[in-house]
Amino acid sequence: MTVPDRSSRLVALSTVIIGCGVLGFILFAEPMNAYRSWRSQTWPVVDGQLRVAKRVDGETRRGGPLHIAETRYAFIVDGRTYEGNRRSFADESYGTKEAADAVLANLSVGQVVKVYYDPRAPSEAVLQPGSISGATVLTLLIFLLITADGVRNLRTGTPTRAAGKVS
Repeated sequence: MTVPDRSSRLVALSTVIIGCGVLGFILFAEPMNAYRSWRSQTWPVVDGQLRVAKRVDGETRRGGPLHIAETRYAFIVDGRTYEGNRRSFADESYGTKEAADAVLANLSVGQVVKVYYDPRAPSEAVLQPGSISGATVLTLLIFLLITADGVRNLRTGTPTRAAGKVS
């Protein structure tokens, strides 16, 4: 095993620090959302009534299309009526009208829906428990790989070579 030079160790350590920092930011940027998503799988369920199921059209900050699948529903817990608007913990905005419409296809106003609610705070409710954004998962995986590569580089002292580069 070769002894890594100082610059190789510095690059590897920087990779680990940046990877951990980005991972930490991702994990703590929406910690309650991810935590509630995970916990919602065990929340009690009651019947509710769908009051709104519609597509709201708009545009992103950059002027691109943005379509939101908006839902609102009422449900009763311990004799008290609550209104929820969260369909899932995943992103509920879409780039095409068709994608937003597909999400709403099986929902109609007046329909009885299963509502999962937080027993400690019943106003926190969701129709589809346990789902999180695919973009969040993908970003998490990418930075996890970067961090793992940095740890490997620290242990072996050999940074990953760029594709096609010959030493």
